[in-house]
Amino acid sequence: MSEEKVLNLYQRKAAAMRELQSIPKNGYNDYAKYKYATDGDVLDTFRALLAKHGIGWDVSMTDHQWVAEKNRTIVFMDISLTNIDDPEDFIVLKAIGEANDKTDKGTVKALTSGVKYFLLKTFLASAGNEDDDADSGPGQAQKKGPPELSTREQKTKIRELMAVLDYKNVDAALTERGYPVLTKLSKSQAEVVIGKLETKVQEKGTE
Repeated sequence: MSEEKVLNLYQRKAAAMRELQSIPKNGYNDYAKYKYATDGDVLDTFRALLAKHGIGWDVSMTDHQWVAEKNRTIVFMDISLTNIDDPEDFIVLKAIGEANDKTDKGTVKALTSGVKYFLLKTFLASAGNEDDDADSGPGQAQKKGPPELSTREQKTKIRELMAVLDYKNVDAALTERGYPVLTKLSKSQAEVVIGKLETKVQEKGTE
């Protein structure tokens, strides 16, 4: 009786790529009106796939940087893929993750982003985004005219929430996070900002 052939790492990786289908898109961008693959969608897909094909996975953060002028956290990682039946058969690849966040969650967000896109690009996975179908859906309707500006009530709510969080300059706080100044904020952008601020206020209240 012949022994079962042990596949090398690249053969396992190729088998995983053959089996891999498009990643589910369970996230939804309210402002730009498109679906996207969340971190959970990507990790759940690859966790099962790597385990099935006997590919070990390890990630190590080797360095990180905070770029003050861009309000950006950058992390550098070594990610290894290993043949679980032959631990000496492995590769170590470099990856970078970025996040526009200066809080204590900035590093975690950057790591999450780096791992997500490393998996997608290494295995040539299709995550699906707005570019896949640029001519259909509500996102196209948005291009017909300028977005509706935020209401007076929304502006007042944003000012009140920022005051609770001790933000001294509302416009500066918005532009640092990639939004326009308060008077140029669209209605949908204001909804997103209010949601994020309310979350931060709740987190502050539990500290």
